[in-house]
Amino acid sequence: DLGRDRATPEVRELIRLEAMRADRLLASGLPLLELLRGRARAAVAGFAAGGVAALAALRQAGYDVLAHEVRASRPARAWTTLRLLALGRG
Repeated sequence: DLGRDRATPEVRELIRLEAMRADRLLASGLPLLELLRGRARAAVAGFAAGGVAALAALRQAGYDVLAHEVRASRPARAWTTLRLLALGRG
């Protein structure tokens, strides 16, 4: 199945399930941002933003990682980092 030009429905479903799992794991760590300050906060936000933006790119590609080069753009990663840094500031 992985040697094809397009992912089969079964491969796409597997990727979707793993992406959902990764999304839950990332979300469970986001409250840590409220406890951090300075460089540590920026580093954790940047790491989490990369994952969040990559998952959004996967969704946009319909979880077909064989037909498309799935990657989050630099602007998407930057915007997501800024959104995450804004968490807990209210």
